[in-house]
Amino acid sequence: MEKLEIDPGLREATDLLTLIEYMLSSTPPTMLPIMGTCLPSSCSDEDAQQFFNNLHTNIFDDWTGQDVQACTVEEKPPLDAADYCMLVLLASIAALCIVGTAVDVQ
Repeated sequence: MEKLEIDPGLREATDLLTLIEYMLSSTPPTMLPIMGTCLPSSCSDEDAQQFFNNLHTNIFDDWTGQDVQACTVEEKPPLDAADYCMLVLLASIAALCIVGTAVDVQ
């Protein structure tokens, strides 16, 4: 079966037969999912790549793998007034639930 070339932007109109032939072709997919993973900031790109290689080879015992594209360290942003308001609102709702449950149980 010949390899079908479809632009990765599949949002454009493509007929159903072409899509079915593309999905059933023996070629690997050209659009791969992207996943983010949190690791300690002391890990380098090489450490993360070795971790995922070992994970897929030794633990999952499969042929798949992951390619580490970039490691970034982002500091948590400081809380502002809106964040504190939301925390107070959520704590108030939780307190009302607890008080309501306590009154209902008695």
